[in-house]
Amino acid sequence: MITRRRFIVAAGAGALAVPLAGMSRGADKMRRVGFVVPNPVISGRRIAALRAGLSALGYVEKKNLLIETRWPEGRERRLRDIPQELIDAEVEVIVIHGGTAMFQTLHALAAQKLSIPVVMATCASAPQAEADGARIVTGLLDAPDPVPKQLELLRALVPNLARLAVLSNLAFPGHPMIEHSVNAIIKNSGITALPFHAQTPNEIDAAFSEIVKAGAQAIVVAVDPVVEGAGQQIARLALQHKLPTMFGDGDHVRAGGLISYGENLERTYRRAAVYVDKLLKGRKASALPIEQVTKLDLVINQKTAGALGIRIPAAILARADKVWRG
Repeated sequence: MITRRRFIVAAGAGALAVPLAGMSRGADKMRRVGFVVPNPVISGRRIAALRAGLSALGYVEKKNLLIETRWPEGRERRLRDIPQELIDAEVEVIVIHGGTAMFQTLHALAAQKLSIPVVMATCASAPQAEADGARIVTGLLDAPDPVPKQLELLRALVPNLARLAVLSNLAFPGHPMIEHSVNAIIKNSGITALPFHAQTPNEIDAAFSEIVKAGAQAIVVAVDPVVEGAGQQIARLALQHKLPTMFGDGDHVRAGGLISYGENLERTYRRAAVYVDKLLKGRKASALPIEQVTKLDLVINQKTAGALGIRIPAAILARADKVWRG
C-alpha cells in the first residue's frame, strides 16, 4: 500500500512541493532497490560493486534482494516513466550515480508526485531534497578535484612537458571545469594546454589524429561514459603514437593506459551498499551523514611505461595503490 506525505525537492534555483510515497513491507522479506545511472554503458562495474557490497551484508539476489536498474537515456518520456516503474517495482531505496541522473530523477519523481529515499554514489553536490522537513537524500559526494595531483604526476614522468592535450566531452557535466582546472594549474608553468573533444568512439579516433598533429607530449583523459566504454581504444591509440596518458580511473590503466589518479568506483559503491542496508533496516536518510570521498587511488602500468620508454621514479611506485606489470 502506498501512503502519501508532503515533501519538498529543492534543486538549483527552484523548489517543488510534492507528496512522498512509501511502501508497507509487512511480512515480505524480499527487499527491492532501484539503481539509476546516466546510461547503460557505465552501469556494469557499478552494479557489480553494489551487488558485492550488499552480498557482504547478507543480501542474496532473487532470495531476499531484487535490484531494478534504470537509465534515463535523455528521453523526456523515459525520465517521466522511471519513478513510476520503480514505485511499481516496490523499491524502498534508489541508488543514483552522477548529478545529472540525480536531479533528473528527483524532478521526475516530483512530476509523478512520488519520492523514496535516495543514496548518492556519487554526486558533485547534495540536492536539498526534503520530506516533512527531513532530508531524504544521503550517500557520498565526489572526491576533491584530482587534476592538480594528476598534473604533478605527469610532469614527474614527462620532465620536458610543454604541450599537454586534454581529451574531454564538453557535453558531459563537469568536463568544461576540468579544462578550466588544467588551465588554472599550468598558468605561468611554460605548459600549453591543447583541448580536444570527443563524444563517440569515432570522434576519439579523429581527436587522436589532431592530438598528434598538434605535437602533444602527453594526454589528460577526462572520464565520462564514452571514455569508460573506450578505455582499450584510447590506450591502444596512445601506445601507437607513443603518448603518455593520465586517466581518472584505474581500469583504463589495466587496459593499457600509463597512469591514473582518481576515485575507486568499486570502493565507492561498496560504501553505498552500507547506506542502502541501513535504510532498509529502518534508518532515516536524515540520520545518515553525507560523506565526501577522500581516498584517491594511484594506479600505474609498468609494461606501458616500458613501451613508452618512461622510467617510473621509485618514489611514485612506492605511493602506488596498484602496479600492473604485464
